[in-house]
Amino acid sequence: LTGPGLNLINVLQPKKEAPRVREKKFKIMLSFANPKMGGTLLSLTHQLVSEKACDTQFTALHISPRSDLSPDDATVFEKESFSPIRRYAETNGLALSTLYRNTSDIHGEILNNCKLEKPDFLLLGSARSVFSTDILGGILKRIIHETYCDVLVFNEHNFSDIKSVLIILFGNGDEYLFDYARMLNHESGRRFYTYHRELENRDTAPAFNNSGIPMIPVTGSLLQPAFLRSVDLVLISEKNWKALEEKNNLPLSLFPSLLIIHKGNSENRILNV
Repeated sequence: LTGPGLNLINVLQPKKEAPRVREKKFKIMLSFANPKMGGTLLSLTHQLVSEKACDTQFTALHISPRSDLSPDDATVFEKESFSPIRRYAETNGLALSTLYRNTSDIHGEILNNCKLEKPDFLLLGSARSVFSTDILGGILKRIIHETYCDVLVFNEHNFSDIKSVLIILFGNGDEYLFDYARMLNHESGRRFYTYHRELENRDTAPAFNNSGIPMIPVTGSLLQPAFLRSVDLVLISEKNWKALEEKNNLPLSLFPSLLIIHKGNSENRILNV
């Protein structure tokens, strides 16, 4: 059948529209330099958001300051940079988009993409010398204080599965740490420890008492090597980590993986569900 008859059939039986992809409810941006760190950040975030993972769009941002790459080399480098994080996303059925940028303006690129993507939080991979005086430390501090969303800085040390969590609480406005801890409290058998000096602001005591998390208090010195080796992840606010570091000259090598959290001004919808 050809000609007018075929056209009539096409009118009576129009092409089916492609099914619409449902927009994800939550957004998380991950930024890293080392490709291996990309897979680690997604593993951490997956364990953190847990049951919300299927409703979350993950965006991986890798920025390379190298200017010596040819277009072909840049294509290969981009593929290799996202290989670990893509592998993890595919294995666990996570929605992942990737952004590769070749620029020396790391600070500006991260801020611009946060403005465009509007993530619920930004997770940054950090070198072991967190908040040091080198350029990485300077960039981190600028991003933390110029981004509207929550910024989480992950300082990795032998990280795998989260089985035990230490919450370091000062009680000076850092009660939002419990919101993140509650997301981790979905899995039975996960242990939560809390170390707090005398609460600086007594108004935050109810948040501590009503957190809904079964916590084991840590007494005595925090710097107990045997205890720290039993912890998989430490939660602390950015402000208080800096204070703790400056006052105690902390031996960072003793600490497990750190998740240092800065509370932004914009809404974090993941925490509000």
